[in-house]
Amino acid sequence: RIIGTDEDKDSLLIIECKKSDEFQGAWNDTLEDGAQLFSYFQQEKSTKFLCLYTS
Repeated sequence: RIIGTDEDKDSLLIIECKKSDEFQGAWNDTLEDGAQLFSYFQQEKSTKFLCLYTS
């Protein structure tokens, strides 16, 4: 997980990084129930952007 902050040090962006072979499962879980990515959002309410990233 990577968190980008704004000038006030509040969470602006959360990037969840997955290996390429994990991405589809993580994407399906996110669509189904929010999964890990949205649980991060619940912890960092100031977040404006969420991203699921693979490499």
